[in-house]
Amino acid sequence: MSTLTKICVVVLVLLTLFASVVFIRKAGVDTNWRAYAEKQRHRANIQESYARAQMVVARHWQQLYEEAVRDAKKERDRFDTTLANRDSELARLARSEAELQGQLTESQDLNKALESTLKAQVEYNKGLVEQLDKQRKDNIQLADQLRRSRDKIKEYLIDIDNLKKQAEFLQEQLTAKEGEITDLQNKLQRLESEVARLRAGAGGAVPAAAVEAATPVGEKISAVVLAVQGDLASLNVGSASGVKKGMVFTLYRDDKFVAHLRVAEVGPATCAGVLYDRTDAVRQGDKATNRLDLE
Repeated sequence: MSTLTKICVVVLVLLTLFASVVFIRKAGVDTNWRAYAEKQRHRANIQESYARAQMVVARHWQQLYEEAVRDAKKERDRFDTTLANRDSELARLARSEAELQGQLTESQDLNKALESTLKAQVEYNKGLVEQLDKQRKDNIQLADQLRRSRDKIKEYLIDIDNLKKQAEFLQEQLTAKEGEITDLQNKLQRLESEVARLRAGAGGAVPAAAVEAATPVGEKISAVVLAVQGDLASLNVGSASGVKKGMVFTLYRDDKFVAHLRVAEVGPATCAGVLYDRTDAVRQGDKATNRLDLE
């Protein structure tokens, strides 16, 4: 092969390669332009959305800024008012301080005048200290006596209160017994009339059996404890109910034996006696009877 032919072949190969590159590049460039256009449109849409969002955020921050400005103005007005009040208060305090300073000066002058008087008073007080010591000892003794007296008064007041309650209870019992007393008085009158009639019929002498039959001996008497003091107790029945000195009552509570009471003093509507054979503490309100075998 000649040199010219080789050169032509080489040139043809180079032209073919160059043409291939050009064609390939042209095809690729056309496709990239279309994709680029799509990307640009998408980017424009994104930027537009971003711009709208930025506008919304800007309006929001603008509103917040305006509100902050308004709040700051209100706060500044409030601070101005507070400062004005503080200025007024400081002025008032300054006037008060001046007045107090004047009073302090007067007090200092007065203290100087009193100082000499106090010196004399101190000397006089020294003389009183011994008297006060003696008086203090006397006061301690009097305080002890007063404390004991107060304790006694408290005990007396408690006793008085108990006596008042007993008196009120007795008054109620007395009112309740008035009708019974009237009936007993009528019964007693009838018994006296019967005794007089028997004496007249027997020539002035009444048999012992008739007298015993006319007297209600051994009848059941029920009572309630009014008050208790040590070994003594009082009941709400008396001579009007047939109670006599020496009569024995049985005290019980809820069907439980508590103690015996022997009558020592008898009144019209109450009686009092000595407690013995106690199995429990006798209380106000416990029941009592002279007969347990009668219902």
